[in-house]
Amino acid sequence: MIKIYIEMNTLLKNCTLPHIHRQYFLQIKDSYKDYTDIYTDGSKSDKGVGAVVICQDTEIMLRLSNDCPIYTAEAQVIVQVLNLTKNKNIQKAMIFSDSLSTLTSIQNSFRPN
Repeated sequence: MIKIYIEMNTLLKNCTLPHIHRQYFLQIKDSYKDYTDIYTDGSKSDKGVGAVVICQDTEIMLRLSNDCPIYTAEAQVIVQVLNLTKNKNIQKAMIFSDSLSTLTSIQNSFRPN
């Protein structure tokens, strides 16, 4: 079962103190203590496009085409996470991503029109 939580986006960065973000994040993590934490991030700069997955002792770094949009990098890294959970036989994973557009797209795919 996949659950996607995007509630943290209601805490606007320019209106919320950093310790409030951290407290909310830790509260979410605490609710899922028996889950494996997996962190993702995508990045685009003048030097290129890349993404990373960090899970326990595993770090996966992706280098994508320079003309690749950041959305694609963020989506590709989620695909890598799914492969990682399958390969490592991780039954319960909590994936932390800062890509609201990717998470919203995944969430919408579960609600066909």
